[in-house]
Amino acid sequence: GSSKVLQRVTQMLPSGQPVLLSIVREILPDASVRLKVLLYHPSTAREHAVLVVNPVLDKVLRAAGLPAGGGAAVAGSGVAASAVDAAGREVAAQLLPCVSVHPDGSGLEIKAEVRREEGAFQ
Repeated sequence: GSSKVLQRVTQMLPSGQPVLLSIVREILPDASVRLKVLLYHPSTAREHAVLVVNPVLDKVLRAAGLPAGGGAAVAGSGVAASAVDAAGREVAAQLLPCVSVHPDGSGLEIKAEVRREEGAFQ
């Protein structure tokens, strides 16, 4: 298929409600690879999707030991889908700390600077 879930995790909102995050790998018609994060809120049955774009995309691919996208804004053109799949757990592990779910579960953002690194860039 043209898309594959690399990892699914459950996160708790401050309210105690769970939301489901899915890291999804897609193959575009030109064979380049794109990553997106899906947020599913079971109690509202709403789903939100956010594309992983640079600089986060390159950072995540590099940290997972993959070639970065070579300047493509949303797609890793130099990366084979099979390589992303093989490193899927590592890709997800690098990406998840960048994902910030809105406290009410209404959406999400992908931040270039991971929260745990704050203060390291002064």
